[in-house]
Amino acid sequence: MWLASSTGRPAPRSSALAAQHVLATCPVPRYHIPMSQYLWIALGGSLGALARHALGTSIQSLSLSAASAGGAGFPFHTLLINTSGCFAIGLLLAVFRNSPYLPTISQFAGVGFLGAFTTFSTFSFEALSLYKRSEIGAASLYITLTLAFCLVAVALGQLLGTWIAASRSI
Repeated sequence: MWLASSTGRPAPRSSALAAQHVLATCPVPRYHIPMSQYLWIALGGSLGALARHALGTSIQSLSLSAASAGGAGFPFHTLLINTSGCFAIGLLLAVFRNSPYLPTISQFAGVGFLGAFTTFSTFSFEALSLYKRSEIGAASLYITLTLAFCLVAVALGQLLGTWIAASRSI
């Protein structure tokens, strides 16, 4: 059975044919994203993940977040990684805000590297783990410090980046 469509052509009744009909008749904008953008994001993401692993492992080996008798310890490594990533994004976007390379830098460094380097999911998991172990004070401190440090880091990164950008244009 056929249904009337907005284009005047009959629309098929089956869901598979209806989906094909909608795709063929709807004025959906087609966006072309060059493969180079995906490559910049992938390269940045792989480097960011490796950097996160290396820094996290190094911090843990320094016993800042080593296991304690009662649990996994305070997650200093994630706090430091997220704070430094927030500083870096503020700095990069301020330094390169007027650069013709900003789109590429944003893809490589912002979406790719810093997207893989920082992690909200790990932060959330660690905060919940502290809470579940009845370490309410540590969980509250971790959440407060993460939010405060990351907001301040972005602001400081932007300030430094603005200063660097201004000094380069003189």
